[in-house]
Amino acid sequence: MRIRQATSSDVDAILDLLTHYELPRAAFEPYYAVDSTYRPEHSWVAEERGRLLAHLRIYERRMRLLGGVVRMGGIGNVVTHRDARGRGIAHALLDRVCEHLDAQYAVSLLWTHAPALYSAHGWQRVPDDGLVVRSQPTAHPAPRTRRGDDRDIDDALRLEERANRAGTMVRTRTHWLEQRAWLHEDTSRFLVCCAGGALRGYLRVRRAKNGLDVLELGFMPRDQEVALQLLSSVSPPAQRLRLAAPPSVRTALMQWDVLESLPGHMMLRLCSPRVFVEDLGETLRKRIGKRSARVTLRAGAAAFALEVKPSGVTSSPAAGDSALGAERTAHLILRGCSAQNPELAGRPDRHALVTLFPEQDTVVWPSDRF
Repeated sequence: MRIRQATSSDVDAILDLLTHYELPRAAFEPYYAVDSTYRPEHSWVAEERGRLLAHLRIYERRMRLLGGVVRMGGIGNVVTHRDARGRGIAHALLDRVCEHLDAQYAVSLLWTHAPALYSAHGWQRVPDDGLVVRSQPTAHPAPRTRRGDDRDIDDALRLEERANRAGTMVRTRTHWLEQRAWLHEDTSRFLVCCAGGALRGYLRVRRAKNGLDVLELGFMPRDQEVALQLLSSVSPPAQRLRLAAPPSVRTALMQWDVLESLPGHMMLRLCSPRVFVEDLGETLRKRIGKRSARVTLRAGAAAFALEVKPSGVTSSPAAGDSALGAERTAHLILRGCSAQNPELAGRPDRHALVTLFPEQDTVVWPSDRF
C-alpha cells in the first residue's frame, strides 16, 4: 500500500470513493468542482495496485485566533472503501498526513463522530455546543434590518475582520459566493442591520427540516442587541433556530426558549509550535509588554516551552511533567482562559497563561465547517 498526495487525474476516483459515506456524488462534487481553494494535492490517498482505498482532504484555511491569524489545516472527507475497512488504513493515512500538518500548519480542526480515531493522533475534543432556540421578538430598539444582497458581502467581510472573533475563517468574496453551492443557503433570508449608512450586523441561514439553521451571524462583540435583532427578524416568532453561539451572545440567548443543547463534535490539534510562533509571536509579544513569560504546552504528544520576551518569541522542546495537558492546551488555544479557572490553580505559570491566552469570543460558524 502506498500513501501519497493526489493529482488531478485522481479527483474523479476520489468522488467515487466518497460515495462510500452512503451519500451520492452530488453531495461532494461542489467541494471539489466549485471550491476554488481546492488543489488536488490537498487530497491524500492510500493506494494499492492502482486502486484508491482511502482518502483524506486538508482544507487549507487562515483562521482568526488569539487576536491574530494562523495557518489552519482542516481535516475532512476521511473515507475508506467499504471493502478495505478494518485494516488500519485510516490510521496509516493520518500518520502520514500528521507529518505534513506538523511542517505546514499551526493548528488543525475537524468534526467527527469517531473521536477515538483522531485522539490517537493528537486531536483533542474542544467545546462546540450548539443551541436550538425558539425565536422571540426583541424589546430593545435596534438598527434597521433589511434583506441583504450580493452588494453587502464586502461590507460583511470587513465587519467580520473588525470583529476578529476567534474561530472564524479569513475569506474572500469569491469564496463566500462559492459556499452557496454546498451550504444550500437560503439567500432570501440573508439579512443585514444598518445604522448611519454603516453595516452593523448580518445573518445567513438555510432551511432545515424543523426550522432554520443559522450559518453565520456577524456582529461586533459588544453589539449583542444587533445579533438578537437579526435572529428575531429572520423568521416569525416561535420559529426554531439552530445555531452556534459565541460567548458574547450565548448568555442573552439563554433568556429565550432554549429547546435543546446540541453536543459538539469538534476536535483541535496544535500542530507546529514553530508555525504557531511565526503566526502569533508578535501578537503574544505585544500582550506581555516589557515583561517575559514562559509556559509549557503540548503539541500532539510532545511538550514544548513557549518563551515570550520583549525581544521576541521562541519555542523549544521541553520536559512533559510540567506541561499543561493536551486537552487543556487545546481549550486554551481556542477559547483562552480566565484567572478564575480552577484548573490553573497552583500552576507557577498561571499568570502568564492568563495574560498570553485571555478568554476569546470563539465560534466556528457552520458556513466555515468542512
